[in-house]
Amino acid sequence: MSKSPRKLLHAAVAVLVVASLAASEEIADYRHESMEAIGGHFQSVLKIVRGDVPFESHLSMHADALADYGEIMASLFEEGSEGGEALDKIWDEPEEFGEVVENFKDATAEFKEVVDNGGDEGEVSTAFRAVGAACKGCHDSYRE
Repeated sequence: MSKSPRKLLHAAVAVLVVASLAASEEIADYRHESMEAIGGHFQSVLKIVRGDVPFESHLSMHADALADYGEIMASLFEEGSEGGEALDKIWDEPEEFGEVVENFKDATAEFKEVVDNGGDEGEVSTAFRAVGAACKGCHDSYRE
């Protein structure tokens, strides 16, 4: 191979590597923004459950959003999306991390079900605490 084609090959490989790293950073940024959205819904529900704001009619919307995030959570941590505040432990321990993600999915689905079925204040609070525990379970082990 002459020098010119070899240089082109090296340049092409470099471009692919840089593009891959940029894509990984974009995924980490997207994941961060998604986590911020989850936090926003969580804090809004907390204010409703505590009675700090008179927006009980918004509870269903927040429960739906949290359950939707529960459904997509695993996809936010696919192989090759390392970075951000997510620890490498996520990708080093995929089965253990998968269980934590499943706990979040189950807790948010249960919370949505309780809200959708008109659960009383105690049932809503209990289901919401389970969502908080699922968040904490992940953050304690898998977040910087």
